[in-house]
Amino acid sequence: MSAAITDTVPASGVPVMETERMEEIPGIPGPSGRTALRLACRTAGPGDGEPVLLIQGLGMQLVDWPQPFIEALAQRYRVITFDNRDCGLSTSFGPAFEPDAMARGRRLFAGQGEPASDTPPAPYTLFDMADDAVHLMDRLGLKACHLIGFSMGGMIAQIVAATHPERALSLTSLMSSDGSAWIDCSAMAREAMLRSMAGFTEREKAVEDGVAAARLYGVKAARLSGTVLARAISGSMARAYNPGGILRQALAMAATGARQSLLADIDVPTTVIHGQHDICIAPEQGRRAAARIPGARFVALPEAGHDVEDVDPALMPQILASMVH
Repeated sequence: MSAAITDTVPASGVPVMETERMEEIPGIPGPSGRTALRLACRTAGPGDGEPVLLIQGLGMQLVDWPQPFIEALAQRYRVITFDNRDCGLSTSFGPAFEPDAMARGRRLFAGQGEPASDTPPAPYTLFDMADDAVHLMDRLGLKACHLIGFSMGGMIAQIVAATHPERALSLTSLMSSDGSAWIDCSAMAREAMLRSMAGFTEREKAVEDGVAAARLYGVKAARLSGTVLARAISGSMARAYNPGGILRQALAMAATGARQSLLADIDVPTTVIHGQHDICIAPEQGRRAAARIPGARFVALPEAGHDVEDVDPALMPQILASMVH
């Protein structure tokens, strides 16, 4: 749950070119009566490669995927990254700073995902966000993709695989949940997420808090200098900063409710990957997800927390190849 902190040339020495575009999704309701949802997306890798759709986590932008992670996949696959609704450059469903965000988020955690009666309803659910992913595939002319979802993105990918199995070549659920109504996280992770929902009007404080959160979530990030982390996080925030969207996405998670029965409907090759030091979504939730998805394989990462930076970039192409061939 931190900005991408590395930018290297892949082992092949061949740089991967990325192109960014904005896609309008006709007929999908947006805020304030607008009917054209806009999703920012990038593509990388060979145009004739099997497509891989990367779905980000809570409040994470497409630029927050580690570059080596994308480059490793893009040597063989056509890689699509995008900003979820209410994040990055995609359509926002409310103000950048929600009123009483900290208090509303705290009530959400206290209720284990059950919104308090005085909390405004979520403007959408994870099912809507899953539909966004499918409609984006339509706009890009893709019949089916390998789905890789991180954290909340893993929940979205699970829904796509369960409800649109013909659109999923495979599913990789990365540091995500088991279909429970809420996540099992530590008190420290909860407080960090609450601060991210409230946000900071002073950019320096926002970056400082982002550095602290990155070190809390990731094993690799905890070893890096504050200067390196601050540079990456500042760059991400310069592109877009929408703490209100983080709260609204959390409300969407809560509004979606439990999905355990849905996981049992997944009928595509599936791998569940989880860091053993994950304090945002307990590793046991990953194990339960693998147990609930028929035929799923569970991969534990002993030196990883809740951060894609902790995943060896070479692992994902191997995982995809092992599921399909």
